[in-house]
Amino acid sequence: VDRDALVVVREEHDEQFWIVARLRGNGPVSSPARADRRPQLVLSTEDARFVLDPLPPAIDVQPDRLTVQFQRPGAVIFRAA
Repeated sequence: VDRDALVVVREEHDEQFWIVARLRGNGPVSSPARADRRPQLVLSTEDARFVLDPLPPAIDVQPDRLTVQFQRPGAVIFRAA
């Protein structure tokens, strides 16, 4: 996406996974999404099991775009089937 963020999309059979990461700083990370598949959050580095002071990212799912607004460096994994 840019030098501070990345998006990896893997698709196999009927499943699709997105790894969305902000490597430095804060801000949005966007990726195209398929209108026929609604991504569900699987894991976030801001989950309470991984961090003492969670700052969950804001997630905006549109028919053609997935945007994650990070408050600090972190990552999320989404799954769509």
